[in-house]
Amino acid sequence: MLGFHDLLIHSYGAAKRYAVVDIELPASFDQLEAHKIADNMERDFKEEFEINLSVHVDPVEKTAQNERLKEKISDALKNLDSRVAIHDLRTEEEDGRITLSFDAAVPFDLGLDAQTLEDAVRKTLGKDEAKYKIILELDRTE
Repeated sequence: MLGFHDLLIHSYGAAKRYAVVDIELPASFDQLEAHKIADNMERDFKEEFEINLSVHVDPVEKTAQNERLKEKISDALKNLDSRVAIHDLRTEEEDGRITLSFDAAVPFDLGLDAQTLEDAVRKTLGKDEAKYKIILELDRTE
């Protein structure tokens, strides 16, 4: 497992606890093996913590280009506020244009909106920004 994010825990009394989490696995990972990992996590949480866990698997491509882009985007957003973080970066190239799709975790108390974040990313991309299409999902965190 490369990482996890979007962990949400809900309690509806002592015996009724539910959680959801996204786990990151390499995109090249075998689907059956990924499903097995998710099933084992769900079973372990039920047995050890009495929590009904639902696991969502996010495939992550660890390429040099993705890592450079992730670092650039992360730096741009951290310049706005050090508590802003990204996850789920995906890139897709089509007709000479690259789509950057990612989630930005932003604390509730920050007055940052998706457009402000996108503008910061575009500024960081500089003269190459026109070749990128940005799809940004804003995740509000505590």
